[in-house]
Amino acid sequence: MLLLALLDTTRLARIDRFLPNVTPENIKIATNVVFNNTGPVPYTTSVQIPKGEFALELLNVSVKEYGGAQYDRPLYVFANGVPLFWGSTQEIANSTAVSDVTLFEKLLQGSVSFEIVLVNYYYAPAGITGVYSVNVSLLLYPGAPPAGLPNEFVPLWVNRFGYSAITLSSLSPSYTQSLELPNGTQRALALVYTEGGRVRRILVRERTRNKKHSALLQLKACRGVQPLRNGLHGRYRPLLLEA
Repeated sequence: MLLLALLDTTRLARIDRFLPNVTPENIKIATNVVFNNTGPVPYTTSVQIPKGEFALELLNVSVKEYGGAQYDRPLYVFANGVPLFWGSTQEIANSTAVSDVTLFEKLLQGSVSFEIVLVNYYYAPAGITGVYSVNVSLLLYPGAPPAGLPNEFVPLWVNRFGYSAITLSSLSPSYTQSLELPNGTQRALALVYTEGGRVRRILVRERTRNKKHSALLQLKACRGVQPLRNGLHGRYRPLLLEA
């Protein structure tokens, strides 16, 4: 059975109403990192995150634009290639976004490689598009963690830049990946973020062969899918799939 559900993001709209009454640990991930003519090349940094139990983990992403016309640009944050934050800069004025990343608590421990991607192309003589300065921090609120957090994360369809992101097009209308599940896995979920165009089909199949469990995942685009837009509007809702 394939279960398709939308993750509830209503908590994020009222984030100030459910913050624990404790002082969080503030882990700096990026400070005033400049993105100019970077395209899809990530800013990569290794960060040491303390191990412990946390009731809530928030990722704060702040962006300041200067030096040219301002457009909304794709903005992503990955941890060890796994997507944590999937969105865009604001088209007018500076912006700050906060995302609940408690789901990834067991990923965000010890030495973690963060990949920050702000897809920008800069041509100063024409004042396009401007330069972006990005600050990212992780807020850890001590306390009992939620029950049932995943033990392990496996990035899918890792591109040549080292993070999990692909583009479906008429030339590449589908992608398939097969992977072995770790021993003892009782439940496997696929968290898929999409933007631009439409995805016609997402398949997750679980197989058992020689007492080893594996999963086959396939993304397939709609016929005539459009390329990703340069300007991105609205918020993104990840898809949660279960085999």
